[in-house]
Amino acid sequence: LLEKEQTVVGFYLSAHPLDSYHKQLQWFTLSSFETILNQTKNQTNQEITALCCGMIKSRKDIMTKKNERMSFVQLEDKTTSAEMVIFPKTFARVEQWLNQYHVFVVKGVVDTASTNKCKIKVQDMVPVELLFQEWPHIERATITLPTGISESLVHKVRQALQPGTIPVELILHENGKKLRLVCKESITCDEIILNTLKADLIDTHCSL
Repeated sequence: LLEKEQTVVGFYLSAHPLDSYHKQLQWFTLSSFETILNQTKNQTNQEITALCCGMIKSRKDIMTKKNERMSFVQLEDKTTSAEMVIFPKTFARVEQWLNQYHVFVVKGVVDTASTNKCKIKVQDMVPVELLFQEWPHIERATITLPTGISESLVHKVRQALQPGTIPVELILHENGKKLRLVCKESITCDEIILNTLKADLIDTHCSL
């Protein structure tokens, strides 16, 4: 239905294809292409790293002077589109996914010289469906515990979390003050674990 809407009227009417990925993306803070472009206009003299998500609109692969393959991929989010410049080393790693998947989370350096359209030099690019398995490094997991936490809830959290490589910090409130505790242990993150925590009203955020 959405494809037919796009074909007939040139845009989506009833919903956007990215809406169906909300559950997978709710754990991350992602910027829209429009927001990134506005940030570029305000900060043209410094390097800006962006974390965003979009659906493939078009793709053009080329050969460099060194006879290496790279690609220019147009992604679109709910507001506008952006150009992803994928250089040879990164392209060799992600090409297999570009042939199989349509929606990607991207981290890269914004081209501040491009002031009319968002353009990003890709560092990491992973399909939403493979984010937890294939993202090269999740920097940190932040777990916010609800007010009035009980011993039983702490036990549930400990049971849900599994050992891994992701640093974790806990946010809790005590005597009206917000406390941030950095844990010695590292954990594993996946949708099952995060949904288990969410069921107990525990908010989790992952920094990519």
